[in-house]
Amino acid sequence: MRRSVFRVLTAVVFAALPLLSARAETPAPADLLQGVSWQYSRDGGKTFSDQPGEIGPKDAVLARAEFDSSDVPSPAWLELSHELPGSVQAAFQLNSQALKGPLEGMNYRTIPALDAGMLRKGRNVLEATLKAAKAKTPPPATVRASLRLMLPEHLRFQTAPVLGCVGADYFTVSCRTNLPAKVTIGHIRTSGAKVGMLSVDGESFGLIHRFRVKVNGADSYDYQLTAAAGNAARASASGRVVVPSPGKPLRFVALGDNRTNVKDWAQVASAARAAGGALTIHVGDMVTAGRNDWEWDEHFFAPAAELFAAAPLFPVIGNHEQNAPLYDAFFAVPEGIAETRSWAQQVGDVLLIGIDGRSDWSADSANARWLEAQLAGTKAKFIFLVSHYPAWTSSRHGGLDAEGKLKELATRQGQEVILPLLRKYRATAMIVGHDHGYERSEPPGGVSHIITGGAGAPLRDKTKDAEKQNPHSKVYAAKLHYCVFDVRDDRCEMKVFAPDGQLLDQRAWEARK
Repeated sequence: MRRSVFRVLTAVVFAALPLLSARAETPAPADLLQGVSWQYSRDGGKTFSDQPGEIGPKDAVLARAEFDSSDVPSPAWLELSHELPGSVQAAFQLNSQALKGPLEGMNYRTIPALDAGMLRKGRNVLEATLKAAKAKTPPPATVRASLRLMLPEHLRFQTAPVLGCVGADYFTVSCRTNLPAKVTIGHIRTSGAKVGMLSVDGESFGLIHRFRVKVNGADSYDYQLTAAAGNAARASASGRVVVPSPGKPLRFVALGDNRTNVKDWAQVASAARAAGGALTIHVGDMVTAGRNDWEWDEHFFAPAAELFAAAPLFPVIGNHEQNAPLYDAFFAVPEGIAETRSWAQQVGDVLLIGIDGRSDWSADSANARWLEAQLAGTKAKFIFLVSHYPAWTSSRHGGLDAEGKLKELATRQGQEVILPLLRKYRATAMIVGHDHGYERSEPPGGVSHIITGGAGAPLRDKTKDAEKQNPHSKVYAAKLHYCVFDVRDDRCEMKVFAPDGQLLDQRAWEARK
């Protein structure tokens, strides 16, 4: 479930990637395990050997490393990193104290900000209990790990600032630091003059930082984030956010399903950034396994850092996010229905509605009632509903059973509940992902259906039953792509591009009457 927005600061358009302040060369943190050999036990610690062997389906291998430590400065933290494959489940202990990651339910290859007070002066023991996860063959029990002593001067932004939801009078931004730090937002300026902020949640302590700043309605703002650990160590990042206003032209980008192929995602994200959108809609499946913490930085944020620094991110959750706790803790999304991940926000002349398409969307559900209230209460010229799950598709997720009925509940509720509500209130389009490619369908009733699932995941062709599944398909392309929407006055035009600039499709809509 979506957690309350603790401290949120988001913006709509960064002019450039936030720049980390330059500092003098800092010595690398000391690795307390350097030169240490691991020993392995298969009898619960009674006997040990230097031969790791393999981990069978019912095995629990205990690995142990011993090392010496002297006096530890204060403040200081420990950072444990390992290279165990995903087929191995590992639980680490230092001097019989469990080493846990910041968010329960997440898997970590690097566990940051551990209490250095667990160290003893003299001999220390690091242990790892190893079990085989789902694996076709028994994985090796070999442990390669480092235990670094982190000092305040090792502070950095682990996840560079990411712009989140934005409105006419506020912007938001999120980031992560590798050490517990006090992060502040300041130097809010527009056209070279300092802005009088109405209110700011301007300080956050910890590893995950979210800010929300209320401003005075200018078109753009410069800001600076500053992180501090200890008495002196600092890191900073700065950027510019452009806030769309009603009645003014608006360009935004939609894309999704970038997981798995990082190089393809970097290519699509770079092209999308060059398109110059004021915000980015993401239809989900940002990583392959959302509970693997390292995938978020390595596979999602870092390859698209320039895009997320320039165009505030409006995401919806997909199945590959695995209900990850980090999703709720990091992303700043607009207000929505309580205890769900659905949200609604008007940006300029466009109402954006994002939903968790795997929730209960039956006709009499609280979700359906909330959606109808959003649709009935808006005077926006254009309405776009964003979900991960399609209602109409010519590919895998539109499969039919022997009786010709849709197999997947989310797809069925899209056709039977969500699209009829959109038609009732003359919405513009439904933007989705889940199937990997581009498809535009035009079902009866005037609401376009757009699948934009081609930002990096393995591409898919149509199924052999495509015409039965989706008789409303107009354009299908199993290609990497992104969609650009331009809203000007009473007209919205969409163009769909491959990263090399090839035009795959285009469509225009008139404003709602």
